Amino acid sequence: MSGTTVTSRIVLLVFLVIFSPLSERSEAMELIALSGWSSLVIGASASSGRGSRESDPSIASLGIVNAKGQDDMWNVEVKLIEGATLPEGIQIWIRRTGNGMGSGWIRGGTSYQFVDPAGTLFFTGAGDRNHITVQFKVSGISPETPKGIYAPHIAFTVVDL
Repeated sequence: MSGTTVTSRIVLLVFLVIFSPLSERSEAMELIALSGWSSLVIGASASSGRGSRESDPSIASLGIVNAKGQDDMWNVEVKLIEGATLPEGIQIWIRRTGNGMGSGWIRGGTSYQFVDPAGTLFFTGAGDRNHITVQFKVSGISPETPKGIYAPHIAFTVVDL
C-alpha cells in the first residue's frame, strides 16, 4: 500500500470554567467566558512527526465586568483543571488575539502560553473590558496519538489587584 497514509483521529472538547474572584475587594468583579470551540477533530498522518492544530483566532471571548473604575487593576489567570486526561505528549496552549473594548487597558498574553494544572498569569488589565478574544493551540499530535474523545477543562480566574 505505498502512497497511502494512516490517519488517526482524536476529538478534543474544550470546556471553559469560570472561577470566582479571589480577593474580598473584588466581590462584584466578574469574568465571563464564551466559547465556540467545543470540539476539534484532529487527524495525524503516519508520515508526519509531531504536529499542532490551532483554533480560529477568536474562538473564545472573555469579559471582565463590574470593575470599580477604569483604574481598577486585575489579572486573568488560566489553568488546566486537574484530572483532565489527555494523550501522552498532547499539550494545550492559549493566547490573547484581541484587546476587547471598554474602559481601561489590557497587556500581555499575546504569545502562546502553555496551559497546565499549576496555572499561570494569562494577561493583566484595568477597568471593564469585553470581547477579549483568545485562541487555542493543541500540540504534540503524532501518529501514535490514540484516537478518542478528550475533554479538558480550562479555568479562568480574575484576580482584583
